Amino acid sequence: MLNFRKFTLICIVIEAGCVLSALFFEISVFWVFLIFSIWFFGIIAGSFSMSWNFHLSAYTHNSSPANKVVAITFDDGPHPEYTPVVLKLLSDFNATATFFCIGNRVEEYPEVLKSIVAKGHEIGNHSYSHSPFIDFKGQNSWEAEINKTDAIIEQHTGHRPSLFRPPYGVTTPPLSNVIKKSSHRVIGWSVRSFDTVIKNPNFLLKRITKKINAGDIILLHDTHKNIPFVLEHLLLFLSEKGYKTVSITQLHNDKSS
Repeated sequence: MLNFRKFTLICIVIEAGCVLSALFFEISVFWVFLIFSIWFFGIIAGSFSMSWNFHLSAYTHNSSPANKVVAITFDDGPHPEYTPVVLKLLSDFNATATFFCIGNRVEEYPEVLKSIVAKGHEIGNHSYSHSPFIDFKGQNSWEAEINKTDAIIEQHTGHRPSLFRPPYGVTTPPLSNVIKKSSHRVIGWSVRSFDTVIKNPNFLLKRITKKINAGDIILLHDTHKNIPFVLEHLLLFLSEKGYKTVSITQLHNDKSS
């Protein structure tokens, strides 16, 4: 798959050829606008598709697991009401998960974060603000978002997170530059639940379970009223099908020879 640099370079070369042809050979300027449009919409598509590794490299699944394992991940917490319920369900099913936490919510609910770690789960950075406009931020702002959240998590757990998940799953060149300096491992997903959008828990559960394969990373949110029902029945499904639920690091290390 083409990354941002290669894609842009190819488009520039083709665009230059179209401009010269329009000037000297009287071809239609339509081609100039077409190539620009392809570049523009290609950038948008690449920014929203983590599996393309367009702006940066993201780990979205284990393509060759040695065992029947999946990783369940939770974004946007910690939440004072729903995260404890999630932790209880994970404990009941002997399942390990990874929680991508927002810095300002960790500041508000540090004890919930500590309980996640105490239960043996993994913590990742999910920015400080999770602002709707975060993807328009420059490099300095992104660096502040990530470093501040790292420091807050380390303050309450004693460990600085090495994993990062971009808010909304969107990547940009400024974020890519910061990640290169910070050495965080960027984590995506292979099963997106849309659990903050789909309100019917049964439909949501069916949507998730029909897509699951060994090595998958499942995206959920521990922040809404449907998560207890969905998680309990998802864990039941995984148990019945012989899957083991592990952390991101455990999933990454579970490789067939």
